[in-house]
Formats: sequence, structure tokens, C-alpha cells
Amino acid sequence: ASAGVEDWAEALDAHRAAISQLPLLAWHGLDRTDRLDALGRAVGLAGDAAAVALNAGRPRDALRLLEQGRGVLLAQALDARDDMTVLREQAPELAHRIREVRAFLDSADSAQDPAASAADPARLVHDQRVMAERRRELAREMDDLVRRARELPGLADFLRLPSLERLRAAAGNGPVVVVNTSALRCDALVVTRDALRTVTLPDLTLEGPGGLAERAGTLLDALASVGRSPADAWRAQRILLRTLGWLWDVVAGPVLAALGPADSAPGPELRPTRLWWCPTGLLSLLPLHAAGHYGPEAAGADGAPRSVPDRFVCSYTTTLRALAAQTVPRDRTDARAGGRGETGPDGEHGRMLAVDQSDTPGLPPLPQARAEVRLLADRVPRTTVLSGPRASRAAVLDTLRSHSFLHFSGHGSQDPTDSAGGALYCHDHRQAGPLTVADISRLRLDRARLAFLSACETARGAAGLPDEAVHLAGALQLAGFTHVVAAQWVVDDACALRAADFFYTGLMRPPRPDAPAGLDPGRAATALHTAVQRLRERDDDPLSWAAYIHAGP
Repeated sequence: ASAGVEDWAEALDAHRAAISQLPLLAWHGLDRTDRLDALGRAVGLAGDAAAVALNAGRPRDALRLLEQGRGVLLAQALDARDDMTVLREQAPELAHRIREVRAFLDSADSAQDPAASAADPARLVHDQRVMAERRRELAREMDDLVRRARELPGLADFLRLPSLERLRAAAGNGPVVVVNTSALRCDALVVTRDALRTVTLPDLTLEGPGGLAERAGTLLDALASVGRSPADAWRAQRILLRTLGWLWDVVAGPVLAALGPADSAPGPELRPTRLWWCPTGLLSLLPLHAAGHYGPEAAGADGAPRSVPDRFVCSYTTTLRALAAQTVPRDRTDARAGGRGETGPDGEHGRMLAVDQSDTPGLPPLPQARAEVRLLADRVPRTTVLSGPRASRAAVLDTLRSHSFLHFSGHGSQDPTDSAGGALYCHDHRQAGPLTVADISRLRLDRARLAFLSACETARGAAGLPDEAVHLAGALQLAGFTHVVAAQWVVDDACALRAADFFYTGLMRPPRPDAPAGLDPGRAATALHTAVQRLRERDDDPLSWAAYIHAGP
């Protein structure tokens, strides 16, 4: 009501109070399913709160509200990995207990034996009750431990949202564009190391004919039909091209104009021009990284390309906080976890796990998947290959813990209506179930570096929870992977092989006097950008190249 009478200051106070309650909705005393259900009831709240703040002339508040109200589950995971150096110095026993309790809360959802529970329903009910009570007890203890930590000198903000100045540091290598969508207004908050600018997007609307909701629904429906028939593929291509042009006109074009001229695709001697997209709401389901006009309308009146991939190397992040956390050197993180850090591309903590699911029971064969994994094994020394019956759900989960790189080549899926519907299909999926978003999210992989999911729909989120990154790529980041490459829709098998080939060519670091050649995860964004440009040279159909995204620093 306050916003309706344009009393934006009062409305801002109300929205700020509502956003502050979200951590209670997703309290760590609840299991993951209950937390997701609770957050689903607050969809759009953060976007509306940011819009109210902008109407009140408070862009800094708008950014903080988006950081508080989005990526709540990711923030909880980051809390568990936050730098506890100061706390450990002042109260080592308290720091140790916080890590112990957090580890239990992270793993509690996976503590039951699915096979045993299915055979004994009464045991299942009993185990669930015991586990729920134990979770609530430890969640209450965790709240008390954090309260005690905040009473110590210099730790009043322990596990709280970082300051805006710290968040802006995430934009040290290039601008971060937070695109907020709300029925009240739509804007881009352009974050750089030194400034925060607002770019109003008057032509981006949430509802109504031609609005975001309608266009997102049309595109997602069309992409879901790719592969059924040539007619469906042609229709999807037409809709995708129209959507990419619209995204340029209403979002990317105005943002890039505000940023000023940028270099086109980087040459071998030029530092890449980086840009991070942080879309909110339904916009997070669309390929903003590929926005642009292609074909005869590709160039503007000044001859400059009217497309994002011709001007920037793009990545995605769920929040600024997540990006800031991912830019912390991993050797520092490993030291906090008690590890020795990465020993190099061929060392104990730098090994590649390659999963070949070219022949998955009950699913169409993917002959190129085997070729992908063979290509990797030839290029990367000491690659661990799991294929056929050896690539079981349990084996993949267990082997991941001792590897820094993951390449999964096989079938993936995401039900856009189901927040828990993302899955990778291992060899025994019909007996043990697929490898789900929830399974991966529970992992804590301190030495994880990069994952490449050569499987369809692995970066496609759930429409009911668009701000929580509830997809396989997001789950891998929750688990600890710094860089994730994934696809937003079904990709042709032969195209997937070329993409992997081109990507790993760019990811290989040449030999140095002090180190052999090996994989360099810091090259991930540029390697994917170059791979996509090579795919475009072979086939200008965006269905074959625009699906791929990079998430991370």
C-alpha cells in the first residue's frame, strides 16, 4: 500500500524488514526441501524491495537488498567457508565447533540409506524424525555459537553480509551488471571497483504482451522441443533469434552504451574485456550472455557489432558475495581447511575426473561422449575415467572428493517447474536414482576447481525459484567448484564434442621452465569464449553455440 501512494521511504522500511526475515524462512534447522519451499513463497520479494529502494533514490540500499534476498542457500554455504582466521586466533575451540556443526547440517539430508529405507518404511519414518530433531538441536547450537563469536572484539559482523565496499571488490576484473526485474520498474545496477551506477531499462517489462514472463515462457517451451523434429528445431531457432535481439534492445544494448566502447573479441596480445551478468527473476533463465542481433542486422549504424559476445567475455554470478568469495585464492582456502593446496595440474589435488555416459541404460546413446572423454584422457595426464557400470552414482560422488576437475559427458535434465528436478544420469540411475541437484549441493569439496558439464540443461534453473540457482551448475558451485561450464538447453552431440575440444585447447597452459603444461582454471571464461567463437565460425545457428555459459570469477 505504501508503494501505491509513492511513500517510498515507508515502503522501503517495510521491504527491508521483510527481507531480514528470509534467513528465518530458510533456517538451517530445516531440511533442504523445506527451505526451498519456504523461499518459494517469497519469490520476487528481493526484486520488489530493490525497485522500491531505487524509487526512494537509494541505489546502495537496492544492491544490498538484492544481496540479502537472493541466493540465500548459497549465502549459507559461503558462511560455512567464510574466512575464520580471526575467530580461530581468538577462540580456536569455538571456530572448530562451528565447522563441526556446519558440516553436520550440510550432510544431514543425505544421512539415510535410500535402499534400506525403501525396504523398511517404518524405519524410514523413525530415521527421519530422529534426524529432524538432531538437525534442530544443532541449528539452535549454531545460532548460539555465531552469537558468541559476534561478541568477540572485531567480530561483530561475523557471517554477516559484507560491506558494499567489500562487495565492489568483486568487480575488480570487470563490471558486474545486476539486472533487477520488478513490476514496479526494471533497472541495471552496474558495479565497478570504484562506483555503482543505475541504468534505467524502461523497455523491459515484467508482465503484459511482449513482457519478460511471456517471452521467457515462449522460449523455454521452444527450447524444450529441440531434438524432436527438424520443424521444432527451426521454430526454436527463430524464437531464440528473436529473443536474443529483444534482450539486446531492452537490456544489453542500454547497459553496454552506459559502459562505453569496449574491445571486440580479444586478440592473443590483448587482455580480455570481462563482464559478469547477475540477472534476477525470470531473466536468469534467459541467455543474456548471447544477447544481440545476428545476420543482416548484426552491425549498428556506426558499424559496431550489436551483440554481447562480440564485445565482452561474459560470465555469470548469482550474487556479488558469491563472486567475491570465489576470487579468494584457493591455496588460502585449502590452508583453512587443513589441506596442502593444489600441487599442480598433475598433482594429487589437480586431477581430472572424466565420466563417460555414452551408453546409459534406458536413454539414447551418445557416441560422441566417449570421444570427448578419450580426448581428455589423451591430453590430461592421470585422468581418472569412469565409464559403463563403473560410472555408478555412488562411484561418481565418492571419486569427486579426491579430484579438482570434473568433466561429465552424458545425459542431463532440468524440470523448470521443479526446484529439485535437475539431474545427471549415471549408469545405475534406474536402480539408485539419478545424481540430483540436492546430492551435489550437499558435497563440500575444498579442492574443487573446475567442472564442465557436457550434458543438456545443466545451467537451466527452476522458474519457481529463479534467484536460488537451483540447477546443476549452481549445485556444483555450492559444493565448492570455482568455475563451472554448462549448457542451458539441449546441444547436438557432435557440437558438444567440438565445444569440449575447443574449450580444453584454450584451457591448457603451455609448459614453463618450472612447470609442465596443464589445465589452468583461471583461463576458463576466455577459453569458453574462444570456443564459442570457433563454433560460430562453423555454424551461425545460435542453438549450437549460445547454450554454453561460464559461472565463476
